[in-house]
Amino acid sequence: MIIKANTRTFFVFFVFIYFLIFPIGFEVLGESGKYVNNYDISSYNNHFIIFYFSIQAILGFIIGLKISRFETCASIIPKPTKVKSANIAIIVNALVSILVALLFFIEDIKIVISDYESNYGHSFNSSGFSFLKLNFYVCLSLLISYSFYYNNKLKGLFYFSLLVFLGFITSDKNPIVLGVLAVLSNSYIYSKGVGLKKSILIIFYVLIFIVFTKLFSLFRSSGVGFDELVYVLSNFKLTNIDGAGPYFSIIYLLENPTEYYGITYLNDIFSIIPKFIYHERPDGTSLLFAKDVIKNWNAGEGLGFSPIAEGLNNFGYHMVVFHFLIVGIFWGWWWTFVHFVIRILFKSNIELYYIFYRVVGVYLLLMFFRGSGLGFIKSSLYALLPILFVHIIIYMVFSNEKKSNTMGS
Repeated sequence: MIIKANTRTFFVFFVFIYFLIFPIGFEVLGESGKYVNNYDISSYNNHFIIFYFSIQAILGFIIGLKISRFETCASIIPKPTKVKSANIAIIVNALVSILVALLFFIEDIKIVISDYESNYGHSFNSSGFSFLKLNFYVCLSLLISYSFYYNNKLKGLFYFSLLVFLGFITSDKNPIVLGVLAVLSNSYIYSKGVGLKKSILIIFYVLIFIVFTKLFSLFRSSGVGFDELVYVLSNFKLTNIDGAGPYFSIIYLLENPTEYYGITYLNDIFSIIPKFIYHERPDGTSLLFAKDVIKNWNAGEGLGFSPIAEGLNNFGYHMVVFHFLIVGIFWGWWWTFVHFVIRILFKSNIELYYIFYRVVGVYLLLMFFRGSGLGFIKSSLYALLPILFVHIIIYMVFSNEKKSNTMGS
C-alpha cells in the first residue's frame, strides 16, 4: 500500500497525533495522574469517546473538501516557464523585513531573545512585531523549499539552520516546524509516496520530534542540563506533549458544556481586522478558553483549543461532524481562491502556490488542531500579502523601465 502526502493524509495523521494518541496511550501505558493546568485528564471515564469524535472529524473534513472541489495538491510541482519572479519577491521581502526590524524593532528583538515568558508576552502585545516576525519566518521557509526545488541543497540547509537557530534564541518552536515542512515539501512523499513500513518509520520519527518539542519547551522556559534531560526522558508522560492542551479542552468541555451556536465563526471573521483598526475586536476561541481556565492569566499564555471542542460548542455531542464539514468547505474554497490569485499575479510562476501550500498550508492545517476553526484564513492572508505586495511593486518598477526604454528607442 502506497500512501502519498496530500491534504487528506495530513489531516488523518494530525487526527492521530492530536486526538487518538491519548486514549490509546492511556490504555497501553496505563498511566495515571496526568495533569494539564492542574486538571487530571486521565480521570475522565470514557476516553474512547474520542474515537467517535475522530470519525466525525475525518468524515466531515473530507466531505467538505469534496463539496468545495478542492484539488488538494499536485504530486509534482511544475517548473517556472520564465524569470523566477516569485523567488525574487520572497528574497526582497525577507531583506525588507530585516531592515525594518533593525530600524524600528531593535528593542523588541532584545526582549524576545531574553526568555520564553518575555517572548510570548511581548509577541502577544506587539502585533506589528509579531507580523514582521511571522513574515520573516515564512520567507525563510519558502526559500528553503525553493532551494531544494532548484536542487541547491547547500543553500536550503543554510536557510534551515538559520530558522532553527532563530527558533532557539527566540524560544519559539514555530520556525523549526516551518523549516521541517519546507525540507519535506520537495521530497518523495508527495511524488512517489511511501509504503506501510516507511509510514510507520515516519510516525516513529514524529514521536521522537514530539519528545524533542518537550525538551525544547524546557529549554526555552528555564534552560536544561544533562540531568534534567535524563529526568524528562525517564519520566515522560502523555501530558508532556504539545497536544495535551487541546485534548484537555475536549475533556473540559465534555464535563463543562457551553453553547456558542456559531459565534466562534464570527469571531474568526472579525479577527482578520487588525486590532489597531478595530480596538474592540472579539477574542478568538482559543484565547477565550485560555482566559477562562488559566488562573492569573498573562498575555500570550494559552493551552490550545481543539477543533472537537469547538464542534461541541457549536453543534453538540453528535453533530461535531458539521464543524469539520464547514472547515473542510471553507478550506477548499479559500485555497482555490489563493491559487487563482497567484495564477493571475505570477502567471508563469505558479510553482509559488504549490510551495506555499506545502509549507504554510500544511503548517496551518497543523495549527488548526490547536486553534480557531477558520483562523487559517487570517494567518494565510498575513503570510501571503507581503509577498504579493512586493511582487506587484517589482512588477510595476520593471514595467515602467521597459516602457521608458521602448519610448526612448
